[in-house]
Amino acid sequence: MKISIITPSYNQAQYIEQTILSVLNQGYKDFEYIIIDGGSTDGSVEIIKKYEKHLKYWVSEKDNGQSHALNKGFALATGDIVCWLNSDDLFEANALKRVAAFFRENEDVNFLQGQVVNFSTNSQEVIKAQRLNDIEMVKRVALHQPGVFWKREILNTTGHIDESLYYCMDYDLWMRFYFNYKIGYIDEPLARFRIHDSSKTNDNPIKMYMEYRKIASRFFSSVSSDSLDVLKSLELYDNDKNVKYSIQLDSIKTPLSELLNVYVNECAIQEYSQGHIKKANELFSFVLQNEPSLKTVLFKVKNWLGIKKFSNYFNLS
Repeated sequence: MKISIITPSYNQAQYIEQTILSVLNQGYKDFEYIIIDGGSTDGSVEIIKKYEKHLKYWVSEKDNGQSHALNKGFALATGDIVCWLNSDDLFEANALKRVAAFFRENEDVNFLQGQVVNFSTNSQEVIKAQRLNDIEMVKRVALHQPGVFWKREILNTTGHIDESLYYCMDYDLWMRFYFNYKIGYIDEPLARFRIHDSSKTNDNPIKMYMEYRKIASRFFSSVSSDSLDVLKSLELYDNDKNVKYSIQLDSIKTPLSELLNVYVNECAIQEYSQGHIKKANELFSFVLQNEPSLKTVLFKVKNWLGIKKFSNYFNLS
C-alpha cells in the first residue's frame, strides 16, 4: 500500500531537515515523498537538495501559498493513501507502518485520525484522536491535520484544497470528508505538531474566525435553505459566492436546528473575545431562545458585568 506524503514549505530552513528525516527514517518502503517549496531564500533549497535522490519530486518556485502548494502536490500523488506534513512538523517513528496496517485491516474506512503530540521548546501535550460527531465538526473541534491520512480516491469526489482559504483550508477539506466518508481512529501518536512564534496557527485569530464563518456558511447552504435567512438576519452568513458542499444528507445525525444553535454560540464566543459585547449578547440571546443553558446564561451575565475572571471561574472560554 503506497503512501504519498506532501510537504509544502517556504523559508523553514531551521526545521525542514528534521521534517524530511522523520519521513525518510520511517522504515516503510512503499511511499513517495513530494516537497513543494515556494521559492525559499533561507537555505531550505540546499537542504532539500541533500535528499533529492530519496524524493519522488521536488520543486522550488514562487507559488500562491500553502494551499496552492498542497494542490500541486496532490496532483502529483499516486499513492493509495495521501497525507501532508508541514515543514515544521514531524512523523513519529513507525507512523506509516501503523497507517498502512490500519487501512489494510479496515477496508471500509476512507480516512483516519491518529493522536498528535503538540510540542514546543519547553512543553508537549498528546492530543488524542477524539471521536467526532456533527456538533464537534460544526464547532471546529476538528481533526488535527498532521495526524490525518486518507484514501486518494476520495479526492475525486470531495475536490482538493480551496486556495481562497489561508487559515482553515484543512477544516474545509475535513468537512467534505466527514459528511461523506467513514472515519477511523488510531489511538497512538502518529505525528508531532510544532508550536512556535511564527506558526500560522497563532498568527491571526480574527481572520481565522472569519474563515470559520465562511466554511460554516457553506455547510448550512448545502443542507438547509431555511437556516440561511436566520444566519443573514444575525449577520453570520458569509458565502457570497454560494459555495456548496456535496454532502450525503443521511450522514447528518444531529437536528439542523441544534447545529445552527451551536454555530451561533461559537460566533458569540468569538465576538465576545474580540470585545464586541453588544453583538455577542445579541447572539447569546438567540441561543437562549432556542436552547436555554446555564453556560450561556453565565456567559451573557459575564458580558453585562464585564468581569474578565468570570469565565475562568466557570470554565466558559
